[in-house]
Amino acid sequence: MKDTSFGRMRTLDLNADLYKLEHLIFEREGRFHSHLEDEYVYVLSGQGVIETPKENMELLSGMIQKIPAKTAHRMIPESGKSLECLIWYRNPV
Repeated sequence: MKDTSFGRMRTLDLNADLYKLEHLIFEREGRFHSHLEDEYVYVLSGQGVIETPKENMELLSGMIQKIPAKTAHRMIPESGKSLECLIWYRNPV
């Protein structure tokens, strides 16, 4: 895993031409960003929220959330704890 501004991450090899799959550990809030395709988040452990300009989506262990394409968002772990997730989205063609 490599260190990031929010914690740690690694990209998992899953036919990278079509899909992006990442293992992320949030130790602090991420930065706002968006993707051209829908993004899916599976929570491995911990809890937090996906913050968007319109709403906050709850993240709990075992939960899957969908972030619609082109939606600005960031992950925020519960205060003082880490949030471990798998995320995947289709690479734009």
